[in-house]
Amino acid sequence: MRIEKAIVTAAGPNQGRLPLQRFVDSDGIEKPALRVIVEEVFSAPIQELVIVVQPGSVREFSDAVGREFLSRIVFIEQTNPKGYTDALLRAESVVGASRFLHLVGDHLYISGDSGRSCVQQLIEAATAEDCAVSAVQATSERLLSHYGVVGGQRVSGSRLVDIERVIEKPTPTVAEQELLVPGVRTGKYLCFFGMHVLPPSVFTISRELIERNGGNHSTLSQVLNELAVRERYLGIELVGTRYDLGIPYGTLTTQLALALAGVDRESVLSQIVELLATHRPSRDAVTRSD
Repeated sequence: MRIEKAIVTAAGPNQGRLPLQRFVDSDGIEKPALRVIVEEVFSAPIQELVIVVQPGSVREFSDAVGREFLSRIVFIEQTNPKGYTDALLRAESVVGASRFLHLVGDHLYISGDSGRSCVQQLIEAATAEDCAVSAVQATSERLLSHYGVVGGQRVSGSRLVDIERVIEKPTPTVAEQELLVPGVRTGKYLCFFGMHVLPPSVFTISRELIERNGGNHSTLSQVLNELAVRERYLGIELVGTRYDLGIPYGTLTTQLALALAGVDRESVLSQIVELLATHRPSRDAVTRSD
């Protein structure tokens, strides 16, 4: 079954402004983060995109997208928000009973040397395996408090992982006990990349968990943990890297990564060298780092 529809969530309380921040992309053009995400989505054969936003922000977000994409985008306001899975459920009527691509609105992606975007790689894997697939990235345990983390068994001879368990923001102790994956370096765990191909059954599971929890919405990780029990569900390490705008220094790191992967690489490297040469850390900064 072809994957032709996508959902981007950009309505979280700490997420609403991040997609509107402007970056100089790897092509040397300044654009909002949301525009970079939309270009990533439409690099694959996606026909329609749903963007879930905070109430009253549709005009700002549509301006950030750019006119040439608007005919293929539906904006949905998450009024009376009840969390991440609630945002996804708002888009169910548009994506219908088919698998869909899902991205978060506060991550940007840089693909490696494969010549294909991260979205293209993910959709190809999901189509070939005919099941739900989440992109994952080996991530330091010091950042576990920001991500959902998966555990499971490596599929022999591939970048795929047969996901058996998903836990939202585990402690390093819990991760070491329950989320080890063969082949991942010590001190690192496979955390969500912010990009998934999901089946419509996630909507059913979400509603079941809401009922089970007395009307309270679950995290996406809880929904996907249940999905792993019911269906074949894979993770894939893509040829590429995610950059999270919401973590400390996330926007700085993201801009540097875009610049170093793009047409202005040499100029930016020269400026970094000059900056390092002229700005030495203060004695207090050295003491804190020690």
